Amino acid sequence: MSMSEARKWAVGELGSIAVRDERIANRLVETAATLAENPGRTIPQACGSWAKTKAVYRLLDNESVSPEVILSSHREKTIERMKGHDVILAIQDTTHLVYGGPPSGGVGMNSTCPYSKGFLMHSAMAVTSEGVPLGLLDQHIWTRQPEETGKFHLRKKRPIEDKESSKWLRSLDRSLEGIPDDITVVTVCDREADIYGFIRKALMDERLILIRVAQNRRVIEEQRRLFALADSYPEAGKIVVDIPRDTRNNLPPRKATLTVKFFRAIIWPTLGQTKQMVEKPVYIIRAKEVDPPEEVEEGVDWLLLTTIPVNSLEDAMEKIRWYTLRWRIERFHHILKSGCGIQELQLETADRLKNAIALYSLVALKILWFTYQARETPNASCAMILERYEWQALCCVVNNTSIPPDSPPTLEEAARLIGRLGGHLGRKHDGMPGAKTISRGLRRLEDISQAWLIMSQMLNRPIDVGNA
Repeated sequence: MSMSEARKWAVGELGSIAVRDERIANRLVETAATLAENPGRTIPQACGSWAKTKAVYRLLDNESVSPEVILSSHREKTIERMKGHDVILAIQDTTHLVYGGPPSGGVGMNSTCPYSKGFLMHSAMAVTSEGVPLGLLDQHIWTRQPEETGKFHLRKKRPIEDKESSKWLRSLDRSLEGIPDDITVVTVCDREADIYGFIRKALMDERLILIRVAQNRRVIEEQRRLFALADSYPEAGKIVVDIPRDTRNNLPPRKATLTVKFFRAIIWPTLGQTKQMVEKPVYIIRAKEVDPPEEVEEGVDWLLLTTIPVNSLEDAMEKIRWYTLRWRIERFHHILKSGCGIQELQLETADRLKNAIALYSLVALKILWFTYQARETPNASCAMILERYEWQALCCVVNNTSIPPDSPPTLEEAARLIGRLGGHLGRKHDGMPGAKTISRGLRRLEDISQAWLIMSQMLNRPIDVGNA
């Protein structure tokens, strides 16, 4: 992304930011553009001079700047992008940001280890039902204080509002603020959200949730618990889903055939919480993989819980597809850490780091959007994100030719070429490059395109830096 394109994007995301000093708003736009132009580089590397670097540091220290302020304008733009979609998935997840060394400078613990310095970050990301990421609806960054550790045994006696798990309830409310009534928002979470207080709130407030079950809860209507009850139901049909690459076990992406069952039930709360019981039904979907590959230790076996009525196989299959889109937020976290290098920042204070995390979150979302937009609208022109000299340099370098094309490649073609720069082999069975590969490729493209401009000037070759 060129500086001019990066600035257009930054103005679009941060142009309505509410700060008293217009100079601060302009500096935020310029800083976001600089970071977007140079993803994965340190702030000094991205800025290119000590004067610009110092200006960014002063901005991150400014008392008028906070993650909430930075993300407020972006959230408004996200809601605008949601319009025209009947269903939006608000995908919630938590990740750990580690900076090493003992907690200091306001940077506290991010785990129970007393020597793990950093933050926890909980985000809610808006995604279309087709899987295109639209932006953040909520983001909360915090640290664990040493005095809060060692209280696991008291978890059943403490109200959920006093626990860290209240993050799920907070984002559930926050994700719906300011959303037009004609847009249906479904909150999607992994097993960590299987908390009765969260389910109870969704039932009481008539919120739509879809979570993966972790606890084998009792069912009012039956003497059996959820997992055994699910086993007793007949198979309703089968569905084929895409399973992403398993980086932990070095397994390639694959397609999995799942058997599907569904039923409704009224569940008991956790022991000691019976007074909080809500006698409203939830809907349970069982999705279990048929004949998983030998190299896979455990095949897919999901027990999903939703407050949305599931009355047919088609309803159940729809919810399963929605749940598979939960990986989008994991990709976002991966880009933020590996593609943007957020854990490599050395900003000394918690306030600086939190503000930088918010800005880099927008950059990571931009990369994620490009990755999936190339899959959803592959035939669109890449001129919507790349300037002429960028896509010409891209085509020439990857294809090893000195003659640039006259017309821009499509988004899919550009994504594959950028992926090649990022290490994607481009074989037939490799599929499209992922977000991490795209982010690496974009960093290389910035250097290549700048060299292309310099060499063209040295050769007195006229270069059109526009998109047309």
